[in-house]
Amino acid sequence: MYYFVDWKQTGEGYVPALPEGTSYCLVAEPAAAHTYGIFDARVDEDEYPALKQQRVSQGLSDLLMAAEQYAPALAVARERVRKIECASRELFVEAFAALIRQLLAAQRESPYFMAMAIRDEVGYKSAGTYYWIVGYRPDRVGMEVAWVARDFIIYCDAMSDFDCDKELLEERFLGRL
Repeated sequence: MYYFVDWKQTGEGYVPALPEGTSYCLVAEPAAAHTYGIFDARVDEDEYPALKQQRVSQGLSDLLMAAEQYAPALAVARERVRKIECASRELFVEAFAALIRQLLAAQRESPYFMAMAIRDEVGYKSAGTYYWIVGYRPDRVGMEVAWVARDFIIYCDAMSDFDCDKELLEERFLGRL
């Protein structure tokens, strides 16, 4: 279930104001980081009934579930919405939903593709697992690719970490950045 959740500051940094032990994933947050975010959280609403009031609308929930099926839409929208100043939650949701819809509608023409990781990084990426490639930076040392992790965060690593070649990356991404 998706919820609007405020951040709270602790001695260890910022954490979402969710019940202790809750499994969650940050879906998106506005440019003013650490104020609130949209979280996918597994919470027993009978035990914590106040969270029912923090649920996102059914329309946004449906859109987010669709976007999870095409990870680039959620990951790229998440990155882009953090650069937009939104004066309210309503404007933030409107901007975020519009970005997701735009990316979902454009998927047929999208340059994004899946490639297998060939290097492990514990807790980060696993060799033999496929990840969405969403960008290419040939000017960086190691010719970096941008890829989507399971938590919909976009990371950049060396092209050599993935089973893909320079020609494919240039064909898909150069001129689109």
